Amino acid sequence: MKSRVFVRAKNKFKEIEITDINKPVISEKFLNKWQNILNLITDLVNISAALIMKINSESIEVFLKSENKSNPYEIGEEVELGEGLYCETVLGENKELYIENALKNKIWENNPDVELEMISYYGLPINWPDKKSFGTICILDNENIKLRKKDKKLLQEFKNIVEEDLELLINQVELVDQKRLFENLFDESLEGILLMDQDYNVLKVNSKFEEVFGYSEAELLDNNLENFIIPESEKENFYKYKNQVLANNKVETEVRRKTKEGTIKYFSLHVIKVELMAGKLGIYAVYDDITEQRKQKEKIKYLSYKDSLTNLYNRRFFEEEMKRLDTKRQLPISIIMADVNGLKIINDSFGHQKGDQLLVKTAKILKSTIRDEDILARQGGDEFAIILPKTDRKSAQQIINRINRKCEKTEADELRVSIALGTATKTEEIEDIEEILKQADNDMYQNKLSESRSTKSKIVKGLVDTLNEKSNETKEHSERMSNLAKDFGRFLGLNNSQLHRLSLLGTLHDIGMITIPESILNKPDKLKAAEWKIVKKHPETGYQIASASEEFTIIAEDILAHHERWDGSGYPRKLKQEKIPYLARIITIIDAYDVMTHDTPYKKAVSSEEALQEIEKCAGGQFDPELAEKFIEMMRR
Repeated sequence: MKSRVFVRAKNKFKEIEITDINKPVISEKFLNKWQNILNLITDLVNISAALIMKINSESIEVFLKSENKSNPYEIGEEVELGEGLYCETVLGENKELYIENALKNKIWENNPDVELEMISYYGLPINWPDKKSFGTICILDNENIKLRKKDKKLLQEFKNIVEEDLELLINQVELVDQKRLFENLFDESLEGILLMDQDYNVLKVNSKFEEVFGYSEAELLDNNLENFIIPESEKENFYKYKNQVLANNKVETEVRRKTKEGTIKYFSLHVIKVELMAGKLGIYAVYDDITEQRKQKEKIKYLSYKDSLTNLYNRRFFEEEMKRLDTKRQLPISIIMADVNGLKIINDSFGHQKGDQLLVKTAKILKSTIRDEDILARQGGDEFAIILPKTDRKSAQQIINRINRKCEKTEADELRVSIALGTATKTEEIEDIEEILKQADNDMYQNKLSESRSTKSKIVKGLVDTLNEKSNETKEHSERMSNLAKDFGRFLGLNNSQLHRLSLLGTLHDIGMITIPESILNKPDKLKAAEWKIVKKHPETGYQIASASEEFTIIAEDILAHHERWDGSGYPRKLKQEKIPYLARIITIIDAYDVMTHDTPYKKAVSSEEALQEIEKCAGGQFDPELAEKFIEMMRR
């Protein structure tokens, strides 16, 4: 999808690729995270408004806004493209734009944001992983914005976080869900200023310095600063900086300093050489307290390395750790790749919430099996990876065996954990760690291929057991259906393959009922319209479950069609006559007969003859007339 934006800086329109309808909806978790960061930006940079703007086909809208009172914008507020907003130039040029004062710039003095007195602007483009434009992140103010390098770096880091979140949304099949929380930015800094002679004897301090360090000016005057705020570990650098500033005029660095109470704080230190009275040299130092910012930065780093659903490390951290550990000292290094079996079946059967529970359960098993020094990460979707430093292949295989044993203990659980595992080991320094990762992945894939069919079959059979536990009537109904299906199939002269499929269909035709609440399955009264709507979804759910397993995919279409009617009034696709699969037409008759001749929570059974008369009556409407005739003939013999 494309849009035309007006690039005011070049006085021309430009066509750009924008977000299309296939892009995922931004999750509430990310929206909350971005909202918190926007609020922190306004406090840290001290500006009127921080926004995330989203481009549409013909307009640009305020997607998120900082919640400070001075922000004049409203969420959902839209402006037609072509007005020449600051953000249009950012989108058109796909790069940052910094306007310190639009009123002093002929190009920008008449742009629409000036009407809101937003004369200063700094913005960056936000793109999806496919480079299509999402929108912008920007800050605006009614006064000149004097941005420092670290302010721009802060906005750039947030842009990177947003784009990483967008990439995560694209890459996760379940949804991701995903849950990932960043409350991370620098707190507003405090600056302390002091004037010293060239020997670092204090001549003057300001009130911020007193506030930050806890010393009064009177306590410090004519005393060497070394005796007050310089930790023992920093004294060597303290004098190095002194000589450096006297030789080179200035120093810019980060240092550790102690307060009167003995608390160690971190500061961004800016020192310059000045000339004092009588021609003597002095030193002018500015201490910008960045302690809270460092804590926030560490928090940002921590959260950016975590998977929000499982609380394991993510792919980004895994890749960095793999590079860090790729040293001779760590040899042999083993890597285990793990892939959860049957996640799609669980998602289709129970919903993504259960799928997420399966992933969390898998993560706990993997975490409980490895050592503290090992690195476990969720790679995305249903994949996990483990780095095992100083671990040979035999030991790695033992870990895999322990994982498998723990998975076997879950076989009776509603959420059975089954994992395809593969491993590879780097033993020589010249080997490429990336190749080892690929080998482990290939090994896992080969194991997954060999295990896949039996694993998925076990999962589906487990679903049948779960359905039977929810409703005994369903279990007995399926058993009767399977037996009667065999009898009718033989009567019709079906071959062995068809008989097998028909019998399997008798057992699994209602597997989609697994998603229906027990309160509906076992309800003695007539179903309400909303409840009936839920029940009518079960052929589609059953189709999805059967399609996920190679063993059962042969009856997936029949499951989907087992509530279609000969006259085309059935569901879900309203198929008619021969367009309904043959086995589905058979099982529809058997299903109706069994339901009529056995008690259910909502009706009493009728006799076999009464049921056959009803089938005869509905032949040509609900049922294939030829098959209905054959069934009646068989049952009356």
